[in-house]
Amino acid sequence: MIIEPGYLGYLKYEGDTVEEGIMDARDAASALLGFDEAFRYCVEQEKPTWNREDLNLPVRIEKGCWQILIPAGLAVFAGQYLKSTAKIAAEDGLFETSAAKDLNRILKASLSALVWLVKISKHLGAVGDKSRASNAKIRDSDHVVVLNDQNEEIVVTKRQFDLYCQCPKALLGQCARIIDENCELEIGRFENGAVIDSMRIFPEERTVFYSEKEDSEIILPELEHGKFVSLEGEITRATESTNTIGFHYQGHTLFCRPERGQKIASFKQRIISRQDDHIFPRVHLVGVVNRSDKHGGFRAKKPEIVFSEILSIEMISGELL
Repeated sequence: MIIEPGYLGYLKYEGDTVEEGIMDARDAASALLGFDEAFRYCVEQEKPTWNREDLNLPVRIEKGCWQILIPAGLAVFAGQYLKSTAKIAAEDGLFETSAAKDLNRILKASLSALVWLVKISKHLGAVGDKSRASNAKIRDSDHVVVLNDQNEEIVVTKRQFDLYCQCPKALLGQCARIIDENCELEIGRFENGAVIDSMRIFPEERTVFYSEKEDSEIILPELEHGKFVSLEGEITRATESTNTIGFHYQGHTLFCRPERGQKIASFKQRIISRQDDHIFPRVHLVGVVNRSDKHGGFRAKKPEIVFSEILSIEMISGELL
């Protein structure tokens, strides 16, 4: 693996499946969203005040592997946090500011926490399972001895142990879903030009992190987070007090809201039918899929649509006639 300056860590897939650095579009989206969710979760444990939208994770494709890299310092951030440090950076030099140094420290700690989360999960055979961690013993004020069913033990810090116990069980599911007999996953951190704190998930360990049940429970899985869509369906309600509408699509009623700054009242000519036998018309709803969940990830069971346009099918038909 080529280690270039300016990067703190990585997630990579290796094996015959990605031998030419090519990954199926759905798998690539799953890897990106999965790692984004897991890394953001760890960052938030280190710095809860950071905005989840401030992270920016680049992708690099090389022959023999497909990887996501974590840049050092401010390069990984966009948005309000970056703006708030820009003035200091301009005065003191980008990587000499206390803010940038604090960023690197927290990013390194977050990567290390994610690696240890994988290590503890492999050791216990599950992610975020408090019952499997119930045999843990306190070693000293800052360390815990974790025992598994084979009575094997590893020593972790109390912070690492708490992170494991508190994390969502499906946190690494999206990343691990792609693993098969021809593809392995590795997460690691760089320090002084070398890889440290790395952990690899092998095909036989896939079920530790991912369950087929996760996908079976998702409603309309083809509607992936962030995907731009134009859906044909029927409006079932319009609630001005919450600025939302109900949209019936393929047997499911979806919660929908207009994109930021818009009101549903501005769409009323397209929401209300001109026909006397019904109130709401069939429409094309144009917008972006949102699967943000309560854990701060993107694995909500049912998607919502943040729409930018509503096109009444009966109005379109009338114009054609």
